[in-house]
Amino acid sequence: MKVLAIIGSPKKGNSYKITQQVENRLKSYAKHDRAGKVDLEFDYLFLKDANLELCRGCFACIPRGEDKCPLKDSRVDIENRIFASDGIILVSPVYSMNVPWLMKNFMDRFAYTLHRPIFFNQKLMLIVTAGEVGLKETLKSLSYTMGGSDLVSKLAVKTPPFKYRPNYEERITRDIDKASRKFYRSLKSDKPLPPTFLNVLWFQAFKISSEKTKHHFPADYDFYKDKEYFFYETKVNPLKTFAAKLLLSLLSRSFDKKFET
Repeated sequence: MKVLAIIGSPKKGNSYKITQQVENRLKSYAKHDRAGKVDLEFDYLFLKDANLELCRGCFACIPRGEDKCPLKDSRVDIENRIFASDGIILVSPVYSMNVPWLMKNFMDRFAYTLHRPIFFNQKLMLIVTAGEVGLKETLKSLSYTMGGSDLVSKLAVKTPPFKYRPNYEERITRDIDKASRKFYRSLKSDKPLPPTFLNVLWFQAFKISSEKTKHHFPADYDFYKDKEYFFYETKVNPLKTFAAKLLLSLLSRSFDKKFET
């Protein structure tokens, strides 16, 4: 079992310290697992040290494919490290009510996975720290990263530079324990969850769109053309597929009417 923590802070501050506590708990759970000792490898990727150049906003990766990105750096190596991991932890402090630039650049460089999800074998945990505000907003931003991954655990921790309130340290410990245990349980389960209606809707929306816009988004068309019901081979409730197509059809007609008007 392998976990990769991707640290989006420009320094080893509070978010890194919280991640270390999560690491210790995961390793403790693995060591004392009732089913027997579990081998758990925990690795770090510090974006401040990674060779990941700033996104140029050229938009090549979305319509034409990520291999058309003009930046030749470590993006593919990072993608392979993600593929080789069972669990991913995205870690970020809050800067101006959102992620810092290092994490935002990571999100931009992997934005193509929201069009063409690929991280279906990875369980995802989010860790966000802030002095006081912006936790909810930053968690929401991070949740749009890593297309295809199963978001199973979130941890938001206030880390002010002063003594917060009585017993707050105990609350932080409880929150870390709860989030870490939930993540560990998901890592142990190798049974894929049945696709939710929202994920089926996501798939059908992009599949229909890719057929209509194949000349403008050839990479999307190539990705979806041989997929009928979902992003990967699995059983999909036919009612979910029918409802998704019906809803998209109604939305399409409504949009077309407004556009004509």
